[in-house]
This record gives sequence, C-alpha cells and structure tokens, in this order.
Amino acid sequence: MITENKNTNEQKQILTKLNIVCVQHGIGFWTKKFGNDRRIEPVLTVALQAASGAFNEADAMAVRDGFYVSLVENECYEPDEWPAMFVAHAAANSIVTAVSDVQFGADQRDQDLDPEAFEPDYLVASAFAGGLSDDSNPELRRAFWRWYLSVAVPQVISDLP
Repeated sequence: MITENKNTNEQKQILTKLNIVCVQHGIGFWTKKFGNDRRIEPVLTVALQAASGAFNEADAMAVRDGFYVSLVENECYEPDEWPAMFVAHAAANSIVTAVSDVQFGADQRDQDLDPEAFEPDYLVASAFAGGLSDDSNPELRRAFWRWYLSVAVPQVISDLP
C-alpha cells in the first residue's frame, strides 16, 4: 500500500495527489462538455491545500459542496456527457479525501456507498467505462485500472520524499 508507514497527514496528501492525477487523466471528458471552463482547477487546488493543512477543512468542504451542487446536481447532462459529470464529481470528492479519515474497511465497496460518497478514482474509472459498474464497458474500466496501477500510482510514488 502506498500509504504504509506514513502518518495521517502524509496519507491524506498521497491519496489526494492520486485522486488529482486521476481527475487530470479524465479531464478530456470535462473539456468535451465544458470547453475551456476552468472551474475544476480551483477545486483541485483546494483539495491539495486542504490535504497539506494549508486550507481550512470546513472552508474546503464548502468549496466541495458548492462545486458538487453546481456541477453534479444542478447541471443537465445527456447520457453521452455523464463522463464529464463523473470527472466533476471526482474533483469534488478529492476534497473529501483531503479532509476525511483515511481508514478504509476491507469490505467497503464503492457500489455500496451513497453515490455522493464514491471515491474519485472509481468515478474517473466510471467516466472511462461510460457508466457505473452495472452500466459500463468492463474492458474500458480494466484499461483505466491498468493505467492507474502502471502510471498513476508510480507517478505519485515517484514524487514522495
């Protein structure tokens, strides 16, 4: 595990960076729907700052909630635009990673969570797969997870001190 032997703050920073790498990998879905709209960038910045303790957690969650409501709940999406919504949701939930307890239950599955609480990497995988697990392309989902393990994780690990 990439957070093994790390303190809680280091774990939050590592996992938040991994979330951000995933969101950046899926940014093409965002751009396809929203063009040059840059609203996603400050959310990722807040996530990184909150993970390092440089941004107040309550204020970070207010940024997350505003972005989530605006782009996940209130924005209209055609079915072919859902990947953009998944990427926006992943960006918002990167802030949740930055401010939350980093302990995970071995039996915890994203499919069993409240959809608002899905992990960012799962949401980006869903963007690439064209839907959530039951409604998606399993080959595209596996391709995302291969990228995650072979590119994203090593990239984040290489940045560790």
